[in-house]
This record gives sequence, structure tokens and C-alpha cells, in this order.
Amino acid sequence: MLKLRAWAVSDLDRIGEIEQSSFSDPWSGQMLEGAFRSLNFIGFVLEEESRVVGYIGGGHVLDEGEVFLVAVDSQSRNKGYGKMLVNEFIRSCLDYGVKRVFLEVRRSNTTAIACYTSCGFIKIAERARYYGDGEDAIIMEKKI
Repeated sequence: MLKLRAWAVSDLDRIGEIEQSSFSDPWSGQMLEGAFRSLNFIGFVLEEESRVVGYIGGGHVLDEGEVFLVAVDSQSRNKGYGKMLVNEFIRSCLDYGVKRVFLEVRRSNTTAIACYTSCGFIKIAERARYYGDGEDAIIMEKKI
């Protein structure tokens, strides 16, 4: 059974595990906790059989939202969970008066780009050599 709920401090260790296994430049536990404790933080986790299998975290300022983090455990991918998380984040942004949501994604992460595109995001810019290994970032936006 799936359960989508707000991200809690007790989820940080599991979120950190997924983060470490999903990215070549993962956020540290300290960075995750710092984001979580931000006043403008919006975050959700997706549980399957009471185990966190995915998460999304971001924030909002005035009428803009930004996705900072999103990942699904490798064993739970290709089930639409990423799309569920992104859509819940967007829905929640509406509660704060957000009109545009932004995110950045590695150019090579075609699976994530396809997910974001299916959620209504469009490419608006690129940041050359944005990531530590020199890969470019694609900047995407969704107007809501």
C-alpha cells in the first residue's frame, strides 16, 4: 500500500540513504536537515509497505517555488512514483500562492527530464558546467 505524506525529521536517515545511492553528488545529512528546517520548506515522502521509497523537497519564496531534491529508491523506479511526488509538490505550492515552479536537472538524466516534462515542465535555460563533474544543468519551469 502506498502512502504519500509530509516529510518528517524521522525520515532524514532513509532519505539520506536514497540520496547517497541515487546521485554522484548527493546532499549530506546536514544539508538535508538544513533544508528540512527552513521556514519555507515543502517536502513529501512516499511510503510503500511503511518504508520510504521516494521523496521530494523544495521551497517557496513569494510566488515562486523550487524543487531542490527528488529521488526514488532504485528498486521502486518506473512505477510513476516520481511523477506522484512532483505533482504533490506542485499541488502544495498552490497553497502558498506559488505561480511558477523551477528545478534543475542534469542534462544526462533523461528519465527525470521525461518525468518533469510529463508533469508540465518546460526547458527554459541551461547552466554550462554547473555540476562538480562539469556536466550542464537544464533549468525547467512550470507555470501553475
